[in-house]
Amino acid sequence: LIPFTALFLAVFAWRTKKYKKTALLIVIWSLVFLISLALILPSFFTHPIITFNRIAACVTQAGCEPDRGTAPPTYYIRSLVFFSTPLHMLAVISLPFFFWKSKKRHDAAWLALFALLFVIEMTLSPKKGDRYILPTFLMLDALVVSTFFWFRHTHWRQAAIIILAAGLLFQA
Repeated sequence: LIPFTALFLAVFAWRTKKYKKTALLIVIWSLVFLISLALILPSFFTHPIITFNRIAACVTQAGCEPDRGTAPPTYYIRSLVFFSTPLHMLAVISLPFFFWKSKKRHDAAWLALFALLFVIEMTLSPKKGDRYILPTFLMLDALVVSTFFWFRHTHWRQAAIIILAAGLLFQA
């Protein structure tokens, strides 16, 4: 989350030229992060070096759990495809058309970029588990909504409504 937030704020500052507002957003985000960290991990403030080393060991090594076997590098991509719905797949397939025609393509680009970067980040981690990519599905769901909302305002309106209804029925 930290790398993506930093990237998002850097692009925001570069595009809007509002450097003071971006600095204020960084300060607010950092304060909220530190307060959340203090509430979730109070040991981080009592013994910061020991706690940081333990967390780093869990992330960089085989994890804090017993070894469950080694997962291939394609583990998260396969999990993403397996747990995705047909609506997710249709939204991802229609992304080039959406970017080509839509005025709101930046919103969809941020959603798709977050999903892609998050899967890449999790792939680099030695710890594997389906639950670790759950935030990706939230972004894919938002991408489905934005894509079908855009299709609703085109001449493909009827087809979009039928596809959306069929996809929802299939998921149910």
